[in-house]
Formats: sequence, structure tokens, C-alpha cells
Amino acid sequence: MAESLDPKRKTEETNDEISDRTEDKMQRDFGPEKKWTNGKSLRLEKQRKFDQKQAQKQGEQEKQRRREMWIERHQNFVTHIHAHDIQQLRSCSKKRRRITEKEETKHSSHEQLASHTSSLLEPYLDLKEGGNEKVGNGNFGVSSNQRLFIAEGTETVRVLIRQSAAASSRSLSSGVTPVRVVSILIKPNTLFDEPVRLLADIEKISLLPTKDDSGIDSITSGTTVLPANEDSVSGESAMSHQDLPTLEGTPPFHIIIGSEDSLSSIAGFHIARGAMACGVVPQLDETWLNDFFQKKESSSASTGKSGTRVLALDRISDTANLGSIIRCAAAFGVDVIVLSQDSCDAWYRRSVRCSMGYIFSVPIVRVANLASTLGDLNDRYGISSYAAVIDSDAMILSKMPNNSISRSWCCVMGNEGSGLSDAVSEACTFKIKIDMASHVDSLSVSVACGIILHGLNERQLD
Repeated sequence: MAESLDPKRKTEETNDEISDRTEDKMQRDFGPEKKWTNGKSLRLEKQRKFDQKQAQKQGEQEKQRRREMWIERHQNFVTHIHAHDIQQLRSCSKKRRRITEKEETKHSSHEQLASHTSSLLEPYLDLKEGGNEKVGNGNFGVSSNQRLFIAEGTETVRVLIRQSAAASSRSLSSGVTPVRVVSILIKPNTLFDEPVRLLADIEKISLLPTKDDSGIDSITSGTTVLPANEDSVSGESAMSHQDLPTLEGTPPFHIIIGSEDSLSSIAGFHIARGAMACGVVPQLDETWLNDFFQKKESSSASTGKSGTRVLALDRISDTANLGSIIRCAAAFGVDVIVLSQDSCDAWYRRSVRCSMGYIFSVPIVRVANLASTLGDLNDRYGISSYAAVIDSDAMILSKMPNNSISRSWCCVMGNEGSGLSDAVSEACTFKIKIDMASHVDSLSVSVACGIILHGLNERQLD
């Protein structure tokens, strides 16, 4: 009884209970695996977290510094834009159209630089407001009679860059001219950081010899990597922010770097994709098409390997369908696509996007009279044409035997709603159709095109 009334003993028990409750609260807040016996451990943990955040902050600052250094080293073909500069560049673009070349020489170097940047950005301005028909402005080797296209998406831009890199290795006998890239509009992370890192593809193209205006190969360029500054970033951060390469050569296009807000302000709508590109639409006409078939014929005679696959499209009106058809054509080894005069534009922004970049690998030619062209293919080059129809007297593709189709053939697809015109249908050698359930009368033109191209491939001569 006397022990329980001891005030000192009661105070000690009260302090122990308070200590136990404090430790229980620490474990609830910071986890049962950590033992907090005093405030020193808590201070050390707070200091560790602070140091970690500071290291991350320094790592980001170092990464930004390296990017800025890279941009400065390559300012002859790289431009960095900011969101607050866009309105000024828009005004400069309008002003530049009004002044003559003589007047331009009177402007300051700053104004000339702004004019140069606005010329680069002009093809990308206000894409949502219908600016799909873009033409050259006389700068960067693009004349005013040349059409431009816009490609969207990191992988589409990557394909465009790679086909430029492969230009020097393409066979001259193929007659295929690589698509020329004018500029790339890109986010910093898309250019520099994994897993996308388009800089790796740009490095490869900068290593290739390029041709000047006279057609003479320039000196092959190389890539130099500056020594790492190991003191600036330590540990994991140093490994993640490797030095950016210095390109001794110049890629055949300009690179414009901007934030997501900057890209969105330029295009006039939110840009979630990491990159866009501007290129020159290849000018391929019927003369080029005849030369193409003659070269293919000569190549077949010399190598013993025959076979030309052609896809002809009559009055295709939807650009998304056309882009998907182009992708199918590339998948099944089509050598050339022939468009009727009244088909939609294959280089429309939506078509390029839906093709997933495969529009850069298949030449596309628009002809004045598709029916006449199909007749010439058969008469001059022995290329039989197969019209995709739903007629009851047409051959069913799945019932055609193997080896029943020659190595050279032309698949002919018609309009999404009305199919082939009478003139084109009559010009075709054969009519074929897809065997379907009785309650389904047709498929979308892009799906039907893929099925028929696959069927023709499967049944051509070995």
C-alpha cells in the first residue's frame, strides 16, 4: 500500500507509459521495421531523405545543363524554342511574308534569327485549323512549288529518320527516291531520354555521307563524346545522365526542341505525341511510273527474279482508310501504289499518321486515267489486274488454287461506298471476291484490301 502511494514511483511509471506510447506512434507512422529509440534516429532519417531529394534535384539540373550544352554545340541545325516566344514568332512569320529579300538584309541579326526560326515553324502552325495543304516557302532548299507533309508520333518520325539514313544503301535499280526530311519538332525527353531517344537515330544518319547541291558526296562525319564530369553527379544519377554525343556532321534536316506546351501552342491543339516532322512530298508522275516498270523489267531479266506487285486504288475518299491501306501494302510487299485522279491525298496528315510511317517505304503515284494505266500494265508489262468486287460471277479468292497467279499482279480496290467505277472494272483482267457469311455484304476497304493482298501472295507462282 505504501509502495503504490510513492509519488516518485508513480511518476516513473507514467514516464514509461508515455515513452511506450511515443514509440508505438513512431512505428505506426514510419513502419514496424524501424526502431525509433530517440530523436537522433529521426533526424538522421530526415537528413537522408533531404540529401536524396537534393541529389535528384542536382541530377535534373545536371541533365538540363548537358542538354543546353548539346544544343549550343549544334546550334547550326538545332533551335530551342519556348512557349513565350511562339506569339512573337507568329508575328515574325506574317511580317516575313510581306518583306522582300532586299529589305531582309536591313534587319538586325536578332530579327534575322527570328525570321529563320519562324520559317522553320511555319509548316507546323495551326494544324487543327485546316492547314493540311502546305507548300515550300523558298527556304531550306524547298521551292514554292513543292508540297510539304506533316508526320506525327515518335515511331512515325523514327521511321522517317531511318529511311533517310538508309538512302545511301538503297539500290539505284529500285527507282525509289527517299523522302526528304526538312525539320523535326520534338520534346526534350523524346530526343534525349530512353526508351524513345530519337537522338540515337540522328547519330546514325549524321555518320552517313551527304550530297551537296552539286550532287557530290561530302566528307563522312563522326560522333565525339565529351569526357564525363563525374564530380557533378554521383552514384546512380551519374549513370543515368550520360554525356550527350557531339555530332561532327550535320543531319540533312533541322531539329526544333520545345516543351509540350510549346508544341501545343504551335500546332493549335494539345500535342501528346513526343515528336512531329515536316518533309517534302515526293513528286512522282506517270513518266516516273513507266521508268519504274522498265527498270523492274530490266532487273528481272538480268537477275532472273521476276515479279512486280502493284496496288491500284480507285476513288478512295477517306484519308484514314488510305493510310491503313498503305500500311497493308507495305506488309504484303507491294512495290508501288497507283491512285486514280479523284482519290484523296495520301500525304494528308491523317493518312500519314494511319500509315504508321509506312508511306515512306512505298512509292505512290497519281495517274490521270486509271483504266488506261491498268490496260498499259497488261499490254506492255504483262501485269494482270484483279478487281475486288462483290459481283456474283466473280471468282472466290479462297477457292483459287495455289500457283494460279503470276508473279506480277495488280490488286484493284474501289471506293468505300460505290466500289469500282465501270471503266476501271472493265479494264481489269479478272474479278475476285472474298467469301463471307450470307448476312454480310461487304467489309471496310482497308480490311478487304489486307485479305486480298494476302490471298494473292499465297496463290502466286513459286
